[in-house]
Amino acid sequence: KMLSLDKQQLVIYDLTAGLARDSMIMLSSIISDIEESTVPPLRLHMVERDPLVASLLTDAMRRLDILADVEKNSNEGNIAKLANCLTMEEGDALSVLESMLTDTRSTDSVPYPPDIIYLDPMFPPRKKKASAVKKDMAILHSL
Repeated sequence: KMLSLDKQQLVIYDLTAGLARDSMIMLSSIISDIEESTVPPLRLHMVERDPLVASLLTDAMRRLDILADVEKNSNEGNIAKLANCLTMEEGDALSVLESMLTDTRSTDSVPYPPDIIYLDPMFPPRKKKASAVKKDMAILHSL
């Protein structure tokens, strides 16, 4: 609910993308309010530094684009809207932010400056020693 689409375009950078869970939660809260257009009112740019996780995320984005193409032909659902809002890159968060100050980016990239920068605390201390870590988080812990 904190995301407001009052602006013409809201830009969010998720600098700790991981498996994109937090990005999907952010988008799912407003995706039904987004209308089909050439320029989405929300752009969410994900950055992941681990090459293996970035590879998985890149493959997920590729599959999302395929599903969006199929969905465009059927005119139902929100997958195309989701694919239109998301971009990602592999890299360290600090390097990505520093490059925005020096690089001239194309019109296809996410505009700088971001309105919101999201940083996940990653692996907060466990409160209960007995509870098991979820499988996807256990994989990320091992990296």
